Parts: sequence; structure tokens; C-alpha cells
Amino acid sequence: MRDAGVDAAEDVTVVERPTPGVAADAIEVGIERGRVVTLVGRCVVRTDQDGAVEDAGHGDRHVFVKPDGSLVVHAGSGVEPLHRVGGGDGPDVAVVDGRLRIGGGEGHKRARIEFERVELLARFRLGESPGSGRPAQVDAPTGHESLRQRLLESPDIVEPGFRALSTERETAAGPIDVFGRDAEGRAVVVEVKAHRAGPAAVGQLDRYVEALGRDLHADAEVRGVLVAPSATERTRTLLAERGHAFRALSTGG
Repeated sequence: MRDAGVDAAEDVTVVERPTPGVAADAIEVGIERGRVVTLVGRCVVRTDQDGAVEDAGHGDRHVFVKPDGSLVVHAGSGVEPLHRVGGGDGPDVAVVDGRLRIGGGEGHKRARIEFERVELLARFRLGESPGSGRPAQVDAPTGHESLRQRLLESPDIVEPGFRALSTERETAAGPIDVFGRDAEGRAVVVEVKAHRAGPAAVGQLDRYVEALGRDLHADAEVRGVLVAPSATERTRTLLAERGHAFRALSTGG
């Protein structure tokens, strides 16, 4: 579940010139763990407000992705942001044609940001408990951990006959959320998202399935299952194309 190349356990993580895949994973994990993710790089921003599409052209931008999924885009000068959109169901994060793409917003205003390159990515905890003067413990407990615990207690949520064997199983692509076996004994990688899953989650699942396949014997069959409260239409299409399953599970029970 954790992204390769970025330590999800760190309170502050800085990566210079991350690949699009590493950047997409960092955003996904950041949202799950209540972190702010900022990216500096050259990108194009397109906004759609009440059907009127505006192309801001290419430029060097500073983009904030907040834990609630809202997006804020700054240029190199000026006090006010160039663009800001609400979180809605959370951002859609994907790697398309080798470029990082982030989409977000809700209602009458949406935005899509496509990076030509990312020069710097930073992920950190931000927030204070009212009146305490101390950082808020925004990720303890997390919705992610709550979902994973429910899967361990009721493995049939994944599918009938599923047996959970371990969590955080190490692979070359990073630790797997839940590793288990299906009713026929085949290896299963379960990737858990506490928010609406986007296409980047499919890329993560692909990498874990491939990495586990290399770890097991040559003829081992490895399946992937994505568990999340919901998933975008594009995400469901990609899962079906790649032979993975999707299980909808709300954080509320």
C-alpha cells in the first residue's frame, strides 16, 4: 500500500524530481494519512466553471493538495492563488502518457492539472488542535486502518473464502496492505483506500501484484483486489481491464 520511493511513515518527506508514478503514490498516501502534499513544477491548468473551459497555458506552478482533496494553485508572484477548487469526492490522481495528472473540484467548478515535470514534492502534517498549540493527530486512528481492521475481522468482505495471512507484507514495490489466499488457494493482494479511489490506486495495485509474483514461485497466480468507499468510473474500467476486483466498503461501517 505504501508508495515506492517515498517513506509514508515520515512526518515530513521531500523528494526532488520524483517520477510521475512516485508523485501519484505520494499524493494518494498523503490524503489517506491526513498530510498536505505540495508540488512545484511545470504544468498546465485547465478549469471548467459552469461549462466554460479555460486553459491557463503552461507555466511553473506551486500546487497544494490538501487532505480534504481541495486543490490550490499558485504562480511565482501575487498574493492570491491562480486557481482553487473544493475537495468534492477527493482528487483523481493518475499517470497518463507518462505525465502526472490531478483533477478535482465539485459542483460548478472543477480543475485539471497536468505536469510536464515535477521538480519538487513535499508531504507533511499540517494542523493544530484548537487551543492546544500542538499538532493535531490527524491520522490516529485513520480511516485506512479502520477499514483494514474490518477486513481482518471479516475477511469474507473481500470475497467468500478469502483468508487474510498478513499485513504490511514487504515487496520490492513496498508493503502490501493485506496479503491472503482465496478459496482456491491463489495469492491475493488487497489494496485499501479510505477515500474515493482514482486511477493511481490501480497503478499501485499493479505494482504490488507484479512484485509479489516475482517473490513467489514462477507459476504462482496472483490476484488483486481494491477496497475503497467508492471508485471513479475510469478506475473501475482499469481494474476490469487488468483483471483486478473492486469491493466497496464505507468507512462508516
